[in-house]
Order: sequence, then C-alpha cells, then structure tokens
Amino acid sequence: MDKNDSYSGECLDEKNTLSIKFNKDWLLTFEFVKEKKETSKRRYFLETVQFKYVLHSDEFPDAYDKSKNKLIEKKNMKEFSSIIESSYKCFSLTKIDLVDFDSDEVILNFNNYQSQAFMESETSKFNTGKYIHTSF
Repeated sequence: MDKNDSYSGECLDEKNTLSIKFNKDWLLTFEFVKEKKETSKRRYFLETVQFKYVLHSDEFPDAYDKSKNKLIEKKNMKEFSSIIESSYKCFSLTKIDLVDFDSDEVILNFNNYQSQAFMESETSKFNTGKYIHTSF
C-alpha cells in the first residue's frame, strides 16, 4: 500500500466488511457473510465486491467518460469460502468480473491470495489456511 492509501472495516456478527482506499479516490469494498445454516463447521464467504472509482484524464487520457464517479459491483457470490476461525488461501489465479449496466468492466485478479473474516481476536496474523491448488 502507498502511504496515501488507507483501509477500514466493520465487524458485525453476520457480516464483515473491508474497504481499501487507493489511487487518490478509488474505493474497493469486500463484504464477507456467514452462511445461513447453523452447523458446528459454519462457513463464511465473499458475497459482495464493490468498486467506486474515477477515470482521471491524467491517468487515463483515452477514457471515454473521464472524471465521472463510477460504481460497479458484484453481489450474490460465494467466493473464497472457509470455515469460521480459518483463513482462505489460494495460490492460483482467481478472477472476479465486475460489470455494470453502462458496459464498464473491471476484472479483479487474485493470485497468492489469503483472507480471513470473523476473527475472534484482534490480530494481524491469519489462522491456518484452507489451501486451494487449482490450475485453469
């Protein structure tokens, strides 16, 4: 992260949110939720990704819609699922396509990715990961 970048979050009982602010005024938000059914091995997953951004003319001189605030998101996903109190880790490339009604498309690429929602303690270390090895 750049020194001007920042992050924030919200930890509720059934939903955890992580927001990352970068590139002046871009905001990438991840929403993790617990699965609805109560079991001894209850899981969580990434349900929503939201991306707010502006195509500044100095960075994107050929963009057709410069200096306009944009919002693009994907909902109802079940990505990066893991058991609560465990982290999710994947070494392979995973792509999440965000498309809006104006035909804007953003592709998020995750490689060697690890995340953990619903942690019981305030620590910066991940619990044991559920390792995923796939090839596409």
